[in-house]
Amino acid sequence: MRPDDQVLKSVIYLESDLNFKIFTNWLGGCYAAGVNRSSAIKDEVELRWNQGQCQALLLINKALTQAHEELRARMAELEKNQINRNG
Repeated sequence: MRPDDQVLKSVIYLESDLNFKIFTNWLGGCYAAGVNRSSAIKDEVELRWNQGQCQALLLINKALTQAHEELRARMAELEKNQINRNG
C-alpha cells in the first residue's frame, strides 16, 4: 500500500481537524488491541486473520500519521534522481 501524493496531501490537510485526530487515535487503538489479542489466540487460522488485520491497520495508520515524512522522502528521492540524471 503506497498512497499517491494526492492522498498524502489530503491527509496533511486533514491533520489539523480534531475529528481526524480522534479517528487516527481510534485506528491506533484498534491496532494495539489486535496485537494484544494475538497472544491469547490458539486457533492458527484465527491468529493469521488477526495478524492480517493488524498489518492492514498498521499500514493505514502509518499512511495517515506519517504523510509529511513520506512526502518529504519522495521529494528527496525525486531530487536525487534528477541530480543523478543531470550530473
